[in-house]
Amino acid sequence: SYTHSRTILTCTTRHGWMMVNTEILLLDRAGLSGPIPGTIFTQTTRLTELSLHVNDFTGIIPTEIEYLSSLTSLRLDHNELEGAFPTLLTTLTKLKSLYLGTNKLTGSFPVSMPSLVDLKHLHVNNNAMTGAIPSGLGRLYKLQTAHLQNNQFEGAIPSALGKLSSLSSLQLHENVELTGTMPAEVCRLVNQEQILQHLTVNCKSTGGGDVECLCCSKCY
Repeated sequence: SYTHSRTILTCTTRHGWMMVNTEILLLDRAGLSGPIPGTIFTQTTRLTELSLHVNDFTGIIPTEIEYLSSLTSLRLDHNELEGAFPTLLTTLTKLKSLYLGTNKLTGSFPVSMPSLVDLKHLHVNNNAMTGAIPSGLGRLYKLQTAHLQNNQFEGAIPSALGKLSSLSSLQLHENVELTGTMPAEVCRLVNQEQILQHLTVNCKSTGGGDVECLCCSKCY
């Protein structure tokens, strides 16, 4: 069977995936299923953009993804992927867009998240991730959208997120174990800086959660 990338015609045979000199590989909505073959990564080390979203891939994200050191955009959202958020992803320091939403990922963010210094879009919504939202996300200074909604994050929302001076969308709703007050530093991005246009959480005022928020664009 044959599918197109922007730079090369890619052939899938009984012997596996054959890809040579590919830089952009888009296999969205292709009806693909089963584990993601690690050979996608070992045979396409020049990839800068990989999109496999809206398929039926299962299993974990292969460890071979560490070979994609030039990757700037990774879309694996809307599959059935499971396992913990791979620490190896944080070695892909050229990443600007990381979309892992609507899978079955578990566990917490790795402590090495601040390594993704160029990251602009972080979407892990609609998974089963746990633990605290790390203050280290506040060191991703280029971040524009952080969609963490519909997981199982808990505890206080870190004030360090208020350092994200390019952040336009922070979605935290449907994490009902979040507690405390929306940090004043984050509210400042809404009220004074007028940068943060979309800020959502399950608010105490609506009975949907335990977070006090007077600056949210929407309370759940």
